[in-house]
Amino acid sequence: MPALGSGPEPLMASLSVRNFLASLAAKTPTPGGGATAAMAGALSAAQVLMVVEYSIGKKSLMEHQAKLIDYRTRLTKIEEMFLALMDEDAAAYAELSPWLKQSACERREKQDFYAAVIAAIRTPQTIAALANELLECCFGLAGIANQGLKSDLWVAADVAAASGRSALRNVEINLPLLPDASAKELECAQTTELQTHLQQLTDRIPAVIM
Repeated sequence: MPALGSGPEPLMASLSVRNFLASLAAKTPTPGGGATAAMAGALSAAQVLMVVEYSIGKKSLMEHQAKLIDYRTRLTKIEEMFLALMDEDAAAYAELSPWLKQSACERREKQDFYAAVIAAIRTPQTIAALANELLECCFGLAGIANQGLKSDLWVAADVAAASGRSALRNVEINLPLLPDASAKELECAQTTELQTHLQQLTDRIPAVIM
């Protein structure tokens, strides 16, 4: 896969909303839950960007313009990364899927299987980490953005939280596939850290945004 935020336009990002939904609804392995989680993150980032655009240039917010412009750059990158992660998740599942048809004995100690599982775990972990970053952006903007768009910012925060939770579901379903106990322990620890951070941020949404 190309580096996130670089290279050609992500394939799923080029689909119309209707075509993406049709692809998601089809009886095909991908796109699936990972793409849904990443798309939710992209939608949230776009919503936050709208809040920023309505804040840049506003006379009453002149003292915050530099920060708002920085947030616009950061959020644009986050949105692009979520879109790239939709394709990355599909690619990771395409690599893992053939292995799932084999027995645990057949897969044991196969380095290619281990690499496929790690990729299928790492991508949703990245989505969750990005969702956490997006929530932090929402909180940073709460006091400096156009106050007439609080409800939009709240919606974006809720959707970002859903993106993170959904991504972590995909991590949890793949963790038991790891054949190595030490690797499983490491991935579980990283996932727990992401979950804890996400829950802390989610709990703060009503108080910070409103």
